[in-house]
Amino acid sequence: MPVTLTVLEKIAVELTTRLAAMVDSDDYQTAVASVKRLPRNGGDYTPEHLQILIRQGDDEIDDELSFPGNPPAIAHRQTFNIRCHVMTSERDTDVVDSISNTFAADVIKCITAGNNWYQFDSNATDATIGAIEPINEDGGPDGFNIPIRIMYRVSENNPYTARS
Repeated sequence: MPVTLTVLEKIAVELTTRLAAMVDSDDYQTAVASVKRLPRNGGDYTPEHLQILIRQGDDEIDDELSFPGNPPAIAHRQTFNIRCHVMTSERDTDVVDSISNTFAADVIKCITAGNNWYQFDSNATDATIGAIEPINEDGGPDGFNIPIRIMYRVSENNPYTARS
């Protein structure tokens, strides 16, 4: 029996697929090393310079955007955190902020490519890119986080089918 993905997982896969297109691509100024999805506890991975990690964040129910019915359509606002590592060498003379600014611009350009980018392959109704948040970790990788909030609807009793 084939595996059926929930609407939320379809959105996560689409987001990951888009960002993975940055690896070995000439369309962006940033040479992305890898793109990974990790569990909340961090999983087992090795941080790399110009690596993208996708972490699923908080989910909120938006009652105002939900629809009544039988069954009702429940509106979710799911946050995904796009954590981008910038780990330059101590001998590197490039300005770290310049590298981060270009990397962030490329990530946003990649996610928002296409006229209906915010629909995530017809699984969502809206998406918003949040403010870039710097990450400065003692002993860990530096970089930044780009939160993206994606709004989608599913039937109260069926999270496998998108509702508009």
